[in-house]
Amino acid sequence: MTSFCRCLAAFARAIVLVLCWMVGVPAQQRPGGPTPPRPNIVFILADDLGPGDLGSYGQRKIETPSLDALAARGMRFTQHYAGNAVCAPSRGVLLTGRHPGHAAIRDNRELQPEGQWPLPGPELTIAEVLKPLGYATGAMGKWGLGPPGSEGDPLKPPYDTAPYNGKIKRLTVGSKEAGVVRTVLSGLHEPGSIAVAPDGSWVIADTNAHRVLRVIDGTAREIAIRGAPEPRRGALTRRQTGVASGSAALGWFTTLLTLPAGVGLAPGPAEVALGLEAASGSELADGAPLLVSLEVSRRSDLLRLERDTITLEPKGGPSRTILLAVTVAELPEPLVEAELVVRLDYVACDARNHSACVPGKVHARVPVRLLASGGKARIEFRIALPMLEL
Repeated sequence: MTSFCRCLAAFARAIVLVLCWMVGVPAQQRPGGPTPPRPNIVFILADDLGPGDLGSYGQRKIETPSLDALAARGMRFTQHYAGNAVCAPSRGVLLTGRHPGHAAIRDNRELQPEGQWPLPGPELTIAEVLKPLGYATGAMGKWGLGPPGSEGDPLKPPYDTAPYNGKIKRLTVGSKEAGVVRTVLSGLHEPGSIAVAPDGSWVIADTNAHRVLRVIDGTAREIAIRGAPEPRRGALTRRQTGVASGSAALGWFTTLLTLPAGVGLAPGPAEVALGLEAASGSELADGAPLLVSLEVSRRSDLLRLERDTITLEPKGGPSRTILLAVTVAELPEPLVEAELVVRLDYVACDARNHSACVPGKVHARVPVRLLASGGKARIEFRIALPMLEL
């Protein structure tokens, strides 16, 4: 393998999080003369990258000239430890400065269809400390501290710029449109990191497309890299999520529910009703509880659960209705599409022989439309439980 391939492989393993960067912050005037210019802060946190992988720490087999140059002109840590053994809590510790025992994020807790458990809104982060000092702040690469629309959404203040869902998005600040999020570049395939060149252009590692782009005045052009191998997939080929045979669900979900047009919940207390129907020839066990686990996977800022776990006492029978109590906040626009992820653990039995029982699981995506006007206090869905081998 060439040194370029080894370097590319190491780069692919290292998912980069650039926490803060500043461009052209003027020196502040004070009595007695101006303060020294504040430094640019570029912190790179990489999964599975150790000091032995970088030239600036003595590694000699793989060339890392750009990172070595940053280290030579900046600060090199020799007794710096990650805040946790896994990624999300490690980033949470870095952002908040909290000891892991006091941190809000203590494990990798996945949300579906995307993202991880959000960093609570009241948490003070390093970016919030830097913002009043005149820094422009941005997060690039792997985030993992909350999906879009959650309390931990990376495109909430104090961050200005963040890539996700194949787009580069920017939060407008300091103008009449302050707080507006705009897409400034789309068509990317999981952008991994952004660098700002001295001429103001962006250099983007478009990781999943195996390419590097330079963006000038909103126009992206691919950079030819000498010795680069051919992409394993076409550079512009997007990977589609597979659909299981005989199922309408995406990925690992067993059930993807739909909601008729115009139907949604109104602001205030509301209910989402899930009607379970056992497969033909079977019914729910009358001796096993029904366990329900819930998460708001989209727009947790507007849709809130009363409880995220529910245990229903055994009842048996061919059907069962589950009522999920939610609260809808006042909406910023007429229509907002939210979503719940529901996991059901149940036991089904042969309808004629209740001694023949097997456990089952359902992973459902539940769309929850929120309407500022014309909404209801309850929406209903039907979930057909899969046929089990009894």
